[in-house]
Amino acid sequence: MGHILAYYPFMALISATVGILTCLSTYNDFLLPLIMISNLEQYTLPLVQYVFQGQFNTDFNLAFASHEKKTGLSQKGTLK
Repeated sequence: MGHILAYYPFMALISATVGILTCLSTYNDFLLPLIMISNLEQYTLPLVQYVFQGQFNTDFNLAFASHEKKTGLSQKGTLK
């Protein structure tokens, strides 16, 4: 039991590092395609979802419909 308590401070640092790296990679998955892609047909899924968000509202019905169209899933959850 004592050896687990000795590693606890290191686990907090590791968890913070993993959290920061995850946030950065998720942000880069959004920002780089936003800058590099100019054609709307080539947008990635996060960019397509971003199109339907306004400053004060989100069109969830259109956002979910775009997700279904972009991923190619039908209502039964199978590929078209």
